[in-house]
Amino acid sequence: METFMAGAGIRLDILIIKPSSFGDIIHGLQAAQSIRRQLPGCRISWVVREIFYPLVRSCEAVDECFIFNRHRWLTGFGKLLWEVRREPFDVVLDMQGLARSGLIALAARADRKIGRFDARELSALACRERIELPAGGKGSHAVEILFQFLPAIGCEPMIHGPLEFRHPVIRCFDPELLEGGPLVIFPDSRRPEKQWPYFDGLVVALLEEFPDTPIVLAGSSEISGNFAPSRDGRLRNLIGLTAIDELIPVVSKARLVIANDSGPMHLAAAIGTPVLALFGPTDPERYGPFPLIKVTNQVLSAPDGDLAKLEIETVLDEIESILNP
Repeated sequence: METFMAGAGIRLDILIIKPSSFGDIIHGLQAAQSIRRQLPGCRISWVVREIFYPLVRSCEAVDECFIFNRHRWLTGFGKLLWEVRREPFDVVLDMQGLARSGLIALAARADRKIGRFDARELSALACRERIELPAGGKGSHAVEILFQFLPAIGCEPMIHGPLEFRHPVIRCFDPELLEGGPLVIFPDSRRPEKQWPYFDGLVVALLEEFPDTPIVLAGSSEISGNFAPSRDGRLRNLIGLTAIDELIPVVSKARLVIANDSGPMHLAAAIGTPVLALFGPTDPERYGPFPLIKVTNQVLSAPDGDLAKLEIETVLDEIESILNP
């Protein structure tokens, strides 16, 4: 467990259980920030996997983190339950709704424990209360579903401004790379069928179409693609070189983020950076950059849900219309 920046005048001690994944955590952090703005004296603790800990730690809305080390499953989970059990809470919000999060909620000491309407794997047994569905029903956006936790603790289910982070210490790259408002491209996604296969060709086209604009590639080291360096040095490849919290300045400095349905796409939308999201088999109405009606959040959906059918020219035309309205 690590504690930092605990607020003064605490009136409500809240534990949020949302260990993963990247995009889901961004949605949960938006809910946490809304709670913080509406209940400024509250204290918010968070249960998170070790891989996402730096991201949650950096968020201004979170006071304390309980870390679940998945690589040390038995000892790590046991330690987590012990740490959570030590500290009393007023309310637990199980935003994950799975067996693991249910066990954490069960271990926590709290007067109120609130779970998801769609809790699975018997996790609902740990929570006496469950949130209601949004007006849009089960087809609602993932953010709208998580925001239904807010009325349960007396808050309005609404976003309160762009998601704010404490400034991370940049360790892995020169921050001057981000000067000039680059186009930032995230070619990866968690599932192969959500990855557009033509980012390498798009990069070549962008270098030609926007000769005065720097381009930054970012994401995990597992990305495949032939991204050759540009002769003028405008293409900077940070793939596999950035820690997860270092993506925050990369995204916030971007003129435009171009990404698949992925965590970095949700990060860009939450921060307020213009984003072009490329969608294939998943539904942007449920998982697109939120809010979908915001002019800076644009989506291109592939024909028949097949990203291989989404042509480079189509994506390039959309980028040109965004940058040169």
